[in-house]
Amino acid sequence: MSTTADHEELGHSRRHTPPEATLLGPADPDEVAAVTIAVRRRPGADPLAGHDHWAATPPGERRYLTEEEFVARHGAAPEDVAAIESFARDHELEVRASDLAQRIVIVAGRVERLNEAFGVELGIYERPGPESRRGAGGR
Repeated sequence: MSTTADHEELGHSRRHTPPEATLLGPADPDEVAAVTIAVRRRPGADPLAGHDHWAATPPGERRYLTEEEFVARHGAAPEDVAAIESFARDHELEVRASDLAQRIVIVAGRVERLNEAFGVELGIYERPGPESRRGAGGR
């Protein structure tokens, strides 16, 4: 985990550039990009039922949760999502969507703002395949 004066990298949050990717240059700072932020499950949440549970439970005996029940038991904590939304607004990013059940917040803004907000340098990478992609390098 790395920390700068105003950023702390969360463990297991960094996506590594594939070894076959080549940095072509920095992303256009005025281009608008969107990022999906994965939010942790609410603290103390019950574990999700695994394959063994569903395989051992006959279909007629299975109980399926409503979306509201699922969010209450397994979703993101509303205060975590609110903190991310506040962070986004503070960095002049637009909150495009948030979903407690899926545990995601989608924010968008100019590449320059994303770089500043997340302490990264987005670049354009080429890798084998049909198109180049944006990706983050460390600062």
